[in-house]
Amino acid sequence: MSRAAACHRAAPRQRGVTLVELMVTLLVGMILTAAVFGVLAVYEGRKRTTTSVNDVSQSGSFAMHMLDRWVRSAGSGFAQAGVPTAPAAGGIANTTLAFGCRVLASRGAPVLPRAAGTPLPAPFAGVNTGVPGSFRLAPVLVLPGQTVPGVSAQASDVIVVMAGAGGFGDVPLLPRVAIDPAATAFATPGQIHLANSVSLAGGDLLLVADQPAAGGGAADCMVQEVAAGFAGGLPSAVDLGGDYAVSPIAGTALETFSEQAVAMKLGNVGAGNPPGFLLLGVGDDNTLFSYDLLQTAGADVAGAPSPNLRAVADGVFELHALYGVDGDGDGRVDQWIDPGAAPAGYTLAELMSGSAAAATAIGRIKALRVGLILRTALRERDPVAPAQLVLFSDLGPALTHTRVLAAGERHFRYRSVESTIPLRNALLID
Repeated sequence: MSRAAACHRAAPRQRGVTLVELMVTLLVGMILTAAVFGVLAVYEGRKRTTTSVNDVSQSGSFAMHMLDRWVRSAGSGFAQAGVPTAPAAGGIANTTLAFGCRVLASRGAPVLPRAAGTPLPAPFAGVNTGVPGSFRLAPVLVLPGQTVPGVSAQASDVIVVMAGAGGFGDVPLLPRVAIDPAATAFATPGQIHLANSVSLAGGDLLLVADQPAAGGGAADCMVQEVAAGFAGGLPSAVDLGGDYAVSPIAGTALETFSEQAVAMKLGNVGAGNPPGFLLLGVGDDNTLFSYDLLQTAGADVAGAPSPNLRAVADGVFELHALYGVDGDGDGRVDQWIDPGAAPAGYTLAELMSGSAAAATAIGRIKALRVGLILRTALRERDPVAPAQLVLFSDLGPALTHTRVLAAGERHFRYRSVESTIPLRNALLID
């Protein structure tokens, strides 16, 4: 036998993997891979859901924090304004003198009331207090159903908040006639005459409010600006100047204010301490917006984005609010009112009528009950939301707000946040 043949015969016999064994191995591997990917997919889905729910919960907390901050400060600077007037003479009570006055302001161009043909920026383009472009002074006002967010496509409320930031105890500055009976004019061109202007500085914004005529409603009130470099005194003629020192506005001249008028410090735009005359509402993309009615961030320019419109928080699907009213004058809320179905005396038209009764009703609003509906941005494969969402359920059927969800809306997750916010300045009003 040859050597090569002997070596061949001595070599061990080798076998490969059969086709069946290979297919079984591949099948087992595929099953294990599918199982692993399934577990990872479920984990990742739950992780995204948890993240989106956490995000919307944080957005809701922040949005409610900002609303609480604005509403609590409402009325600062003017809630205690006024000089005593006998109600029998047709005047408005001391503490509600300014409530319901038509706010006049101009920053080179009319700011309030807004000029015809210049609507507010979205989402507030449809906002209307009864007279287009006109706003009357009130710590808070709820405009029921005056925005329609693009995602929700159903009516959502708008909250109007008005507050100063003067920081001097909200004490109205009395006219010079208060210490000098010989004084006969509250204002002359470019000046207003006050008994005390020690707290004023250049660039301060003032709200000038007058006593109503006998038997009439609230007179117009006007925003003015103290001239740069002004140093206060006792008594003093306060020089006016700057962007907001405009008169007349909407047919009302500063010189027509009576010697019973008062001035209230609202804040200072140049010093970074502007007043907060804001609209708050939900717009497109589940976003809560604020808009500065006094345009302190800069004048709006037609066709350009408004510098006064700001996104506050995302994830906000709808906003709804109720008035908390002190009906018996004991300083406590004893009645909750739905602004969309308000009883006599608290309808939007009545609150914005400028009458003495309207001023009294505005002063009786001591709190807001605010409800936010929040929605995640993540669409789930299966329906995960209930058929309806409910706000204010503890206040009875008449005040409960029910949001019925369409079939497609139920593929998102929702959170409802509610808060009762006191108006700390309004609580001081008798």
